[in-house]
Amino acid sequence: MLDINKLRSLRPNKLNTYIDNTNGLRRPDYDIGEYLPPLRDSEIEIVRNSLASNTGDVYSIRAKINHENIYGINVSDEYEYQFDNYKTEYLKIPSQGEIFDILIVMKCG
Repeated sequence: MLDINKLRSLRPNKLNTYIDNTNGLRRPDYDIGEYLPPLRDSEIEIVRNSLASNTGDVYSIRAKINHENIYGINVSDEYEYQFDNYKTEYLKIPSQGEIFDILIVMKCG
């Protein structure tokens, strides 16, 4: 039986450096998000959420560690909408449940 609490609490031990897989030819099964804005200085993409759409729209959730070792979170998309209403700072790398909460509560401002 699936334990949803274990799944929600899953948290990576470290963030991997960003690998740019959005340049070149479009392969809808892999390279979606080629029109996402570039990462800001020291940002790392931690989640790329693909929407069920004809155009392959995505949300990119990005993290940046500040001088106080706090993980700042930013949500971006290919249309450069401004998203708000989600928690933007974490003391640890966000867990899967915390990422899910961001996707559920974020709003386009």
